Amino acid sequence: MSLFPEDSDERGGYWIFKLRKSHPFQPAFEMHDRLYGSFSQGFHTMTRLQADRFLLRSMLIIAKEKKSKSLKSQARLYYALARVFGGLVW
Repeated sequence: MSLFPEDSDERGGYWIFKLRKSHPFQPAFEMHDRLYGSFSQGFHTMTRLQADRFLLRSMLIIAKEKKSKSLKSQARLYYALARVFGGLVW
């Protein structure tokens, strides 16, 4: 059960801490949010750790495709934030 209300916007982040819709990681965050949402609806297809690792792998693939060290660093930061704060909305 989540400590916060469900966030229907699938942009990365939560509440006022959202990424812009044009951010390259948006597809990864959309899938991640769907994985989190499916768990809250009773579909236990993967653990939170697996969902967060899926997010990291997806972001690292995007960073590699764009040949961006900045995006690679962002991917690791967003993964860490997902691990630290994701339990509040899982």
